[in-house]
Amino acid sequence: MRARVADHVLIVSFDDEQRLLTGVHRLRAAGLELLDVHTPYAVHGLSDALALPPSRLPLATFLFGASGAFAIWWLQTWASATDWPLNIGGKPFDSLPAFFPAIFEMMVLWAGYGSVITLFCLCGLGFGNRARRHYEGATSDRFVVLVKATATVRNEAELRPLLDGCQPVAIDQEFREGEDA
Repeated sequence: MRARVADHVLIVSFDDEQRLLTGVHRLRAAGLELLDVHTPYAVHGLSDALALPPSRLPLATFLFGASGAFAIWWLQTWASATDWPLNIGGKPFDSLPAFFPAIFEMMVLWAGYGSVITLFCLCGLGFGNRARRHYEGATSDRFVVLVKATATVRNEAELRPLLDGCQPVAIDQEFREGEDA
């Protein structure tokens, strides 16, 4: 059985995305562990500042699109050449150019739905899921960074010098329940 311990988290709020990016760079340069960042919209350059690996969402989109294109090509070929072959104007039963409009439409449809479903699964946005924590303004006008407290930085007074010039709006503290290995 794992022991439950409380993690000490510092919550740093910014009101501008440039201050957020500068703050993230400074906190990472100081060797602090950033647990999460909440922003009201996508911030260009934030994933680079956090050194996140590239997203696999484009690969998922491609695979869903290719699957949709293959599925409708197979269905049209099977239906017109095997199940119900009709000779229309002397064309071959599996005439690929005649299948292109449906192939394109199904490719786009499957890619779109597949991307949304993959995004929901990766972000944990399934039906019935509720946000575990709510940070004031994180969905409207604030940019929130969660910093794991360490032995060197445990409170606001120790964190302020690292963020000098970034002008954080607020620095709060939170204790979380976590699991110790």
